Amino acid sequence: EISTARSDGEARYADRGMDGVEFTRENHGIKFRQENISPLVNHIEAQLYQNFVDHVMDNFSLRQNSGMKMANNPAREVQGGKLATELQLTLTSTLDLGVDWQSDQHTMRKASDMMIEPDYKDLSRMEDMQAENLGLFTEYHLTLSGQDSIHLGARIDNNKAEDQRMGRTTSGMEDDKQLHSGFVRYESDANQTYQYYAGVGHSERAADYWERMKNPAATSMMMTGSESTFDLETEKTTQLDIGVLKHKGDLTASI
Repeated sequence: EISTARSDGEARYADRGMDGVEFTRENHGIKFRQENISPLVNHIEAQLYQNFVDHVMDNFSLRQNSGMKMANNPAREVQGGKLATELQLTLTSTLDLGVDWQSDQHTMRKASDMMIEPDYKDLSRMEDMQAENLGLFTEYHLTLSGQDSIHLGARIDNNKAEDQRMGRTTSGMEDDKQLHSGFVRYESDANQTYQYYAGVGHSERAADYWERMKNPAATSMMMTGSESTFDLETEKTTQLDIGVLKHKGDLTASI
């Protein structure tokens, strides 16, 4: 499968000092899948992709402006891939194995002028933040006697980020974290009317670009300062799910 897409748009904002005058997005990808390879290997899947976002904000294209004219042009290029397979261990159990990778590069260019509309496109893009993530994941599915089943999963990610901005308290800093996620889930279809389930999961997430870019000292859009929140702890979520589903005729209910 080969895919490509391009889109654009604009937005007038009543709640801020700039409008979104360009939202260009380009997406390109290729995906391959082979099924029924052998009694052990159910399928193999491979994927590569590239995404580019070009976002322009200014205060003169979509509104009247008799003062300082400003334009901001952040951009983001993401490249990544995935390789995964499903193994048929026994008649009642399967094992999924995979690896994925993503590289994320952000750039920025700005321009301002009191007299004329600034031409930001003549400026070079400045790299301000780069991130890379390499992940390994697995899932195990086992069907027990009757319609009962157990599902297990685990994932580990090596997440790296670098602050490439100039003049910040965290300029040049690198953040290298190892993230762990996993779940276990039990399902029981005692009969065709009721289905019971119980599961617990835990996940960890590293800060994204906008969270790392935040300036805690800024009290308005015009203040930039030198403080930075680049070095942030991971977000950790633990969730417990217990419930029952009922299907009978045209009635569906859940608790």
